[in-house]
Order: sequence, then C-alpha cells, then structure tokens
Amino acid sequence: MRKIIILTIIILSVNSCGKNKIVRFYGPAVRADIEVISGKAGLIRSFYFDIIVEQVQKEDWVYLHSFPVFKGGGSVYPLEPVFHVIIENTWNRPFLVTGIELVCDNERISPEYFEFIKDKSFPEKRYKVNLKELWKTRRILAGSELIQNTDFKEGTVDYSLDFLGPGDRVSNFYLFNFIPAGCKNLSLAVSIKYLNMEKVIDFELTKVIYNR
Repeated sequence: MRKIIILTIIILSVNSCGKNKIVRFYGPAVRADIEVISGKAGLIRSFYFDIIVEQVQKEDWVYLHSFPVFKGGGSVYPLEPVFHVIIENTWNRPFLVTGIELVCDNERISPEYFEFIKDKSFPEKRYKVNLKELWKTRRILAGSELIQNTDFKEGTVDYSLDFLGPGDRVSNFYLFNFIPAGCKNLSLAVSIKYLNMEKVIDFELTKVIYNR
C-alpha cells in the first residue's frame, strides 16, 4: 500500500510539472494599420503621432514592483485590466491628448482613479504597486516600446506639461474597473486634438489565450 501511495504521488507530480500555464490577456487585433510588437503590444503610426498599447500582465507587475518609486504598501497586484499607453508626437507642433476610454460595443468606460473613495491612500494601501505614481505622465528618454524594456528609473522623467511637445514620447498607465461580460468588440479609444481638429483612434483589442 505504501508503494502504491508513493507511486501515485510521483505520477501526480510529473503530470503537474508537464502542465502548461494558460495565459490570457487583451492584445492588438490583427489589422492592416496595427503593427504587433513581440505578440504583446500594438503600434499605430500616423503623420502626427505614434501610439503603443499594451495590457499589463503579471510578470509586468513584478517588473514594475522592482522600481522603488512604484512600490506600494499593499499585498496584491491589480486584477482589473490595466493598459500601458505610449504616445509620441511625430509632428512639428504640440497637441493635446484629450481622453482615453475603453469601448465595449456601445459602452464607453472611463479610467478608474478611485475618486469616489474617501480614503485617498486606498490604492497605495491595497496594492503592491503605487498606482498614484503609475498614473503620472512620464517622458521616455530612450526608444523602448514594451513595459519590460523600459527603465522607469533612469530612462524616464516626470512630464508636467498639459500638452505633448514635438518629438516628445510619454508613458501612462490606465486602470479600468472591468470589461463587460459578452463584450464582442473591444477597443481603447485615444482622443487627440491638433489644430482645430479632434481625432479619435480606436485601438482594436482581441482576447489572446495561449499555453506557456
């Protein structure tokens, strides 16, 4: 009987080691105007701007937590969908980023900043990462495209302008409370105003599932 128990434990251990981890996230849709970066992020180019969108995954949270400025006082990483957005002004004049929303079918969802909670320190106390620091706009000094090849300590600086200057490249993180169940068409809508025009770029997203 003892031998049977030991053999069962060994078999279960081998089977569990052989199982692949299922990874789920929202990545760029396959579209002619979206360039896919390393299977994780998507890039849309135009005469006026370049935009990169990437959903933050678990390993990205661990990476961000390695920077002292992003360390929070909590014990968990956000489960809500969070997107890292890089916008570069490729034009010769400044423009405004007037809004970013998550769009599911006909429903528009604004980023969550927990403004309804009286305890303003709630995000910092709940999460292992300091969301207040992540929400700040940072100028990227190098040509990095993904979260994990961006040095947020030496390669970025705080960006206090309320517009995006020519040649500037900035980074922001946006947290959303949820994605509605049964959502068929999902996109991140980025609104940019230049001259007297406002353009909305619908960055189409698709659910990506694979075994690692």
